[in-house]
Amino acid sequence: MTRVPAAHSTDAVRALGFAQRLADITSQLLGETLLSVVLHGSLTFGDYVRGQSDIDLLAIVDRPLSDSEIESVTRTLAAERAQAPAPADLRFVTRAVAAAPPERPPLELYIRLRATASPEVEARLREPDLIVELSICRQHGRALLGAPPRHLIGAIPAQSVLTAGDAQLARWQSLTDDAPYAALMVLTACRIWRFSEERIHCSKSAAGTWALMRDPSLHAIRDALRPRTGDPVLVKPAEIARLLEIVRARVAASKRLG
Repeated sequence: MTRVPAAHSTDAVRALGFAQRLADITSQLLGETLLSVVLHGSLTFGDYVRGQSDIDLLAIVDRPLSDSEIESVTRTLAAERAQAPAPADLRFVTRAVAAAPPERPPLELYIRLRATASPEVEARLREPDLIVELSICRQHGRALLGAPPRHLIGAIPAQSVLTAGDAQLARWQSLTDDAPYAALMVLTACRIWRFSEERIHCSKSAAGTWALMRDPSLHAIRDALRPRTGDPVLVKPAEIARLLEIVRARVAASKRLG
């Protein structure tokens, strides 16, 4: 059962309820074509924080979606956005992609819903970071309806996850002064670092705590964790850059070891 953090239980329950509603609506629209809707991210790690966490869903379908199905799903789910207690990301992949994901898995559809903005929608694209999401779903995802994720998502080589993670870190090395995303960059880097050493996925908070135990001098991590307890602080770009360099070196070493 999905854990709900006590300090944010009311907010997490609302987010879970909205996730279930989106899953149920998608099932009504797609019928037997929909094999599973998998909840993942902070709501399954017990790390949901109001104002910082998203609602993450992966829908696995039996076959590629038709243009009319994409239009219907997009239009109907977009009508729910005013009820969203947090940004909601829904990704749709086929059974074949989930069972044997390539390095850059194709997405049938991506929808991002926010109460205060128009939906973001992309169809039939390739998303490099999806390989990481599939790995997380297989390891920690929870089916809101349909088959459990391990029944549909094939084993994903750690090397593939590390390659995608390193590419993300490399992109961020030129964005260390992007203050709104500083904490995300830092704590995601910690998640990649932990996966490189232990081959497990964990929450952002747990990853940051884990990394600090290994190197207490990494002030960017301590600063990135503080907003999750309601105490925001500026994360210095130089400290972010230092962390990213360290984590990329750890990932490279892990990839060499196999």
